[in-house]
Amino acid sequence: MTRRGPLLLSLGAVAIAAALAVTGASCGGDPACGEHSHDPTCAACTGDEDVAAAGTTVAGDDGVFSIELVTASEQFTPGSQSIVIRVVDGDGAPVDGVSFDHIEVTGNGHGSPLVPDATPTGTAGEYEITMIAYLEPVPSQLTFTISAGGASDVVVFEFCVVEAPAA
Repeated sequence: MTRRGPLLLSLGAVAIAAALAVTGASCGGDPACGEHSHDPTCAACTGDEDVAAAGTTVAGDDGVFSIELVTASEQFTPGSQSIVIRVVDGDGAPVDGVSFDHIEVTGNGHGSPLVPDATPTGTAGEYEITMIAYLEPVPSQLTFTISAGGASDVVVFEFCVVEAPAA
């Protein structure tokens, strides 16, 4: 579909818990569908979100680069996760040497307390993105500001983050 070590994990979990506590306390229960609304009807996914599945591809705002999901969870849930992506140019060729100038995770007007990290996998154009932290089950954005070879672009995925299934 095309559209436009253990200690570190423990610290990440603490950061997510702290962010959830702060966000819940600071947003109140504003029922209007605004940036920080926690009204269930405002936080519901619409079905227009990108599918969190291998092969889902989103083109950059300027059409310079596209990003394809290579591996991802079937469905994103609140918490920290990792994905593997492939960056391609306008001709569909894999792009090595990408600089991830900014990776941002937002949902319901909240940013993530964790800073995602990008590491080349060794396969042409592929990068593992770690420390992607979704804070709550709402429509959420994963934004990549990337550059390579003097060109740059912004690629935005919109995912439906859902409650984690009961254990």
